[in-house]
Amino acid sequence: MQRASRLTAAAALTAGAIAVTRRPWLYSGSTRAERRRDLAGDEIVASAKLTATRATTIAAPPTRVWPWLLQMGHGRAGWYGYDLWDNGGVASADHLMPDLQHLRVGDVIADAMGPFGFQVVRLDHGRSLVLRATIHPITGKPAEPGGPAPYLDFTWAFVIEPRAGQTRLLVRVRYDHSPSRWAAAAVDVYEVVDAVFTRRMLAGIRSRAEQPVRMAHNGAVRTQTAIVPGAANGAPSGATSSPAYAAGARSHPPLPAPAGGAAMDKQRRTRVAQIMTRHPVLLREHDTVELGGLTLLHHGVSAAPVVDEDDRLVGVFSHSDVLARFAAPRDRRGPIGRLDDRRAVAHTIGEACTRPPATISAGATVDNAARELLDRDIGRLIVVDHTGAVAGVVSRSDLLKLFLPEADDTAVIADHPPRSYMAPD
Repeated sequence: MQRASRLTAAAALTAGAIAVTRRPWLYSGSTRAERRRDLAGDEIVASAKLTATRATTIAAPPTRVWPWLLQMGHGRAGWYGYDLWDNGGVASADHLMPDLQHLRVGDVIADAMGPFGFQVVRLDHGRSLVLRATIHPITGKPAEPGGPAPYLDFTWAFVIEPRAGQTRLLVRVRYDHSPSRWAAAAVDVYEVVDAVFTRRMLAGIRSRAEQPVRMAHNGAVRTQTAIVPGAANGAPSGATSSPAYAAGARSHPPLPAPAGGAAMDKQRRTRVAQIMTRHPVLLREHDTVELGGLTLLHHGVSAAPVVDEDDRLVGVFSHSDVLARFAAPRDRRGPIGRLDDRRAVAHTIGEACTRPPATISAGATVDNAARELLDRDIGRLIVVDHTGAVAGVVSRSDLLKLFLPEADDTAVIADHPPRSYMAPD
């Protein structure tokens, strides 16, 4: 009996200490005005019994901060905090990961500290990301809000606001829980833990966003300072898409017939869908030029289709587009165009890409594809299906593999390097 009384007293003292010391933790880094005003996602847990708002100022524009939010999570880039505890002992990424830059409402982000995940319930690109979880306060397993069983329902909102070339990042957690003492006690514990981890996470995001952009590339991590046409895949700079898509067709002599009737029949029968590159890299029109250029280098391609939020094709983005619009003027006459960071982070891929893109039906013949490439003087065509969705990409290289199936490309390249890489005459 005496032991039980002591445990009860200890629990009461602990709860009291948490209640007394909790207020500074709730508002770490945020101003009174920020705590009082509404933020994105507040309406999702409308009857919150506890709200905590924290914030930090980052010496980088919002476009440098947003990609770090999109890729966070256990099994992804990590939470940028105490990796031993909140990321299963795996170090959080210190570089951008292109494959994790496309979240959608309904996606679930795993958490290493419990059997639950955070569902993306609101996503306003470049402005706010709101996650939600409803769990049992003791077991941490998924629960139903408002149900008969104890539950803890909370949202986790990340809000980005521009501040004179810098970024104000606000994080707000709103808790609701079932009317039970266990749920109320769980909120106190969760909130203290969250305060510690969120403070560390904000510091981790800040330090990463303020550094030069780094991205994994072919198993290594590289820092991007310039975009070199063709350097990613060894292709000459002329083999990129061109703003001349809509400039009208150029005249070329008729395509020579392949040697032998069988080869000619193969050319006429083969469809674009049979030789195209499937599942191409897709860029989002609202991503920054900087991120787009890094993504091209990461995947070793010189151009990629650009789509909107509904995955509808809107354009094509290439190294040439970057250099033509955003290379520093003093470098434009040189062999390498240096990316102007100020413009690259201030403009989107949608503003820089070539519109409309050159497209071809997946059912078209490769003979038609070859003529289109020659007439337009471009390196690739975006392949679309019957609905207009991106189905793949067909390039001059794809056609050469068909027309010259037995060529030893390694030997050919060794004996006859591309002219653009040769010394001037």
